Amino acid sequence: MNETMPISAGLPAGMTTDACLEAQLRSAFLTGETDGEEAGLRPEFVINDPDRRIKVLTVIEDELARCTSFDISVAFVTMSGIEPLLPIFEELRERGVPGRVLTTDYLGFSDPAAMRKLASISNIEVRLYRTEGNRGFHTKGYIFNSGDVCRFLIGSSNLTGTALATNREWNARLVSKQTGAFARALQAEFRALWDHPLSRPLHEVIDAYEAERRAHMAAQIEVMRRLPLPVSPVRPEPNSMQRAFVENLLRIAGSGERRALLISATGTGKTYAAAFAVRELKPRRMLFVVHREQIARQAMASFRRVLGEEELTFGLLGGGQNEAGADCVFATMQTLARERVLGALDPKAFDVIIIDEVHRAAAESYRKIMAHFEPKLWFGMTASPDRPDGADIYALFDHNIAYEIRLSTALEEDLLCPFHYFGVKDVTVGGMMLEDLSDFRLLTAEERVSNILDRAQYFGWSGPRVKGLVFCSSTMECIELSKLFNERGLMTVALTGNDEQSLREEAIYRLLHGVGDNRLDYIFTVDIFAEGVDIPEVNQVIMLRPTQSAIVFVQQLGRGLRKAPDKEFVVILDFIGNYQSNFLIPVALADDRSYNKDNMRRALAVDLRQIPGASSVHFDPIVRKRIYESIDRASVSDTKLIRTSYEQLKAKLGRIPGLLDFDRFGSIDAVKFFEKFGSYYAFLEKYEKSFTTRLSTRAAGMLAFLSVKAGAGRRVSEAIVIRDLLAGRPDLETGLREGLARYGIEPSAAHLSSVFGFLSNRFVKTADEAKQRAGMVFVEYDAALGWRMAAELCEELGRSAEFRTMLAELAGFMVSRYEARFSKRYAGTDLVLYEKYTYEDVCRLLNWPTNMNAQNIGGYFYEKTTKTMPVFVNYHKAEGAIAYEDRFVSPSHIVALSKTKRRTTSADADHIYKRTPEDKDNRILLFVRRNKEDKGEAKAFYFLGEVEAQGEPVPVTLPATGDRAFEIDYRLDVPVRSDIYAYVTMAED
Repeated sequence: MNETMPISAGLPAGMTTDACLEAQLRSAFLTGETDGEEAGLRPEFVINDPDRRIKVLTVIEDELARCTSFDISVAFVTMSGIEPLLPIFEELRERGVPGRVLTTDYLGFSDPAAMRKLASISNIEVRLYRTEGNRGFHTKGYIFNSGDVCRFLIGSSNLTGTALATNREWNARLVSKQTGAFARALQAEFRALWDHPLSRPLHEVIDAYEAERRAHMAAQIEVMRRLPLPVSPVRPEPNSMQRAFVENLLRIAGSGERRALLISATGTGKTYAAAFAVRELKPRRMLFVVHREQIARQAMASFRRVLGEEELTFGLLGGGQNEAGADCVFATMQTLARERVLGALDPKAFDVIIIDEVHRAAAESYRKIMAHFEPKLWFGMTASPDRPDGADIYALFDHNIAYEIRLSTALEEDLLCPFHYFGVKDVTVGGMMLEDLSDFRLLTAEERVSNILDRAQYFGWSGPRVKGLVFCSSTMECIELSKLFNERGLMTVALTGNDEQSLREEAIYRLLHGVGDNRLDYIFTVDIFAEGVDIPEVNQVIMLRPTQSAIVFVQQLGRGLRKAPDKEFVVILDFIGNYQSNFLIPVALADDRSYNKDNMRRALAVDLRQIPGASSVHFDPIVRKRIYESIDRASVSDTKLIRTSYEQLKAKLGRIPGLLDFDRFGSIDAVKFFEKFGSYYAFLEKYEKSFTTRLSTRAAGMLAFLSVKAGAGRRVSEAIVIRDLLAGRPDLETGLREGLARYGIEPSAAHLSSVFGFLSNRFVKTADEAKQRAGMVFVEYDAALGWRMAAELCEELGRSAEFRTMLAELAGFMVSRYEARFSKRYAGTDLVLYEKYTYEDVCRLLNWPTNMNAQNIGGYFYEKTTKTMPVFVNYHKAEGAIAYEDRFVSPSHIVALSKTKRRTTSADADHIYKRTPEDKDNRILLFVRRNKEDKGEAKAFYFLGEVEAQGEPVPVTLPATGDRAFEIDYRLDVPVRSDIYAYVTMAED
């Protein structure tokens, strides 16, 4: 969170608050200029916009963080609206910042639990406006006071989770001096409502309101119960996840495969996905196998909605019914596995058989069913195919994974329950921090137990009582912590892998349905609930172990993500010690497998605040510091990390993964193989025993050259030429033109020259470099034929069919990456806004004839043949670096300095200000980075678009050296996206 600071701290030099406010009002309501957004004074239109990474929630958090007092008046308050604000409310309490919240009993919507939670925070006073017999109460206003300035957020957003994160909401964020007429009127209205006789202190009226609300809701339920059930005449249609799955399943079935697997979290629409697949497959008959009768009935209802009943019959096999003759049969495993029932069914009776929760298929009853039937297609569905007992569900379905839905996709599709993740510090016990190898006494110390219970109570849960899972690092810790919780008055049990299934089922029943002394508040475990156990009602997950794996982290998080009645959200409490692997937390939450340190820092600082949907992510300041330190220490190109990711994917697929498999199945970024080993071939040669292919030194070098220099797919042209070379196409230049035309690109002469130069080993920094890479030649020029295959490539392709296959695979990977990430080109360039580029990338993608040393480029370089000048800004200078005072004034305005020893009359100034006829078509392109140096990672810059120099250069003298330079006032063509701007400009730790 932002530290509290006086308004004047953010103002431009020499400007008063009044002058700045006037400028911002003029900009917002008259001129439309986006410049000079200093100190947060600019009026803004605030909405929830996932494409622009904006949530009303984060605006409120930011305003609360810098205010000295606040007042809120909203018609409705719910726990889902309060929950993500609990960290900032606690911070304000610690700082002694007072607040008042006024809400209403209007329509009985406001949640008594939410109001009680607010009132329990000592610095917040809550009142309830009683509207009975009076007109409605619809205010939605947030007032933040800070010195002589008052900020407001006024519009449509109540204090509810959807209003703050996902709904279409319109809000105006305005700023005024406290003496302004608008501020005075708004403050007076709030005071009038606050002091109104109908506004009562919460403790005086909350019990009565809660009783009224309970009676009102009971009456509504009774009315709804008496109404006839609605019949929907419209058949459901698949969402994007389900469409992708059906397409993949049809492809698998069409290729002759007889088994396929869908991996998707419970609650993400697997049953409907199966129904949509059956609609397209059109089997003669189908069988759907589940483990409970209730699920069978629910599945049958879903299939009826999708398939219709005009031509099909539906039947139940289980629960005392035997309708096995229907076209679509829904059977419980227990009934179907009976000898009498199974033996009466023809092994070829069904064309398609679907097994739900197929992670159970290793059990004897399921094996008996699968051994009996011979369908054209077996199709399994599960959320957790990885089993601790070693059963290989992937192999059971021939490693044919039709689809695997990832966390970020499921959240964007609103398929999961929203979660509120809180990364909180694990306590220091007796002056010792909890670390990876902390001894048992620290893990079970009374101080730690007290801290866990305090945090669990403060952040709470959704629903009338807690139904929690606690993940520990060892069985001993599980058992001891459960005992200590019980001594504090809670009802808990520890479950281990040694416990009988019946004991687990009893514990789950007590957690979900137990009352009084028979209830359970928490189940403690190490990992048995990380897979294959469906407990939708879980409303709090506590993590008390280091994050050693991003995959396991998401599995444990996922235990609470199933939607359930009376559950608006799930609370995730992650107690974070000084662990080496803390860097994996932003990797897991951001679903970013690039393992790039800059990406991790950006996720931690900015991106996770804008996680999709109504979910939220928060870290307390100490935890944030610990994770930053872990990122700094991490070896993200470590061979062990890459090998582990490879082995996991290989086990899933049952074969050596292809490059595209790493993207398709959400594994580590395959570019990591290029960065660490030079090529995927080099990795396989060294570490995969079953990989027996061996290439010549030159062929291996050619793969490494193309992988390292162009394998990330930032430009598609090289891949097009490689594919044409492998296809034997003679007219390569024409082929490139045609290939680019499919992407709407008409290549310039400079572009064609750049591609040819790269593939013919001419895009080099020095002659020595060209000699070192003498064999890395893919094309050559023939006076009669133009571009043609180089003799070196022709020789290697003739020598090795495996080399041809690997080169084709690499080209396909490059095309796929280009289409997924780099095809949205900016203004006729081969650059994409907000993607990251190295100096060498920029030189190549701007079609420069030669590669330039970074030292020669410096802060910028003018390349005369292409008339391009990239400007590279290291926003936060490394210690000891030349102190250029580059600075953003606003997302549309940056001030940068020229190189040293440059005058305002220099050629540099001519190029930048386009003074001469030769310079009028110059393009100046801005690249910015925060400048955190990371060992083993190339220095990469965010591309922020084209800039134009305004006015005239301002001469300056650098105080540290006395050298002359000049200051340039750049205006950006496109204002910097909010998340990138916040990350680049945020203060250094």
